[in-house]
Parts: sequence; structure tokens; C-alpha cells
Amino acid sequence: MGQKPVPWANPDTGSQGTITTIAESSTNNKLCRQFETSREAFDGVSIYRGETCMERGGQWTVTAFAPI
Repeated sequence: MGQKPVPWANPDTGSQGTITTIAESSTNNKLCRQFETSREAFDGVSIYRGETCMERGGQWTVTAFAPI
């Protein structure tokens, strides 16, 4: 997919980072997106990889999330 990273920030914790979609797939008529996200906080920078899938009704659910 290679889309531009989308910034995010949590004003309560001061954490921030970006989310980038790296692939999109469809299984059993369910749209899923694999992504990478960064988290910058007081304890340093972390990188994670995850997957989110669209459920019935259009709600997205995180189905996988782990540090890389």
C-alpha cells in the first residue's frame, strides 16, 4: 500500500508516533489491514506491527499487535 504515515498523539501520556498501512487483504469477505506503528515516549521509541480487521457494521478490531 505504501501510504503516507498518519501521526497520532496522546495528550494524557505525552506519547506520540505514526501509523503506516503496509498491506491489505480480504479473508472470508473480511477486510484486514496490516500496519506498523511507532511510539515515542519518555522511555524511548518502540516499533510495533499489527493487524486490524473490519467487522460487520464497519467497526475495526485489532486482531494482532506485537513489538518488532
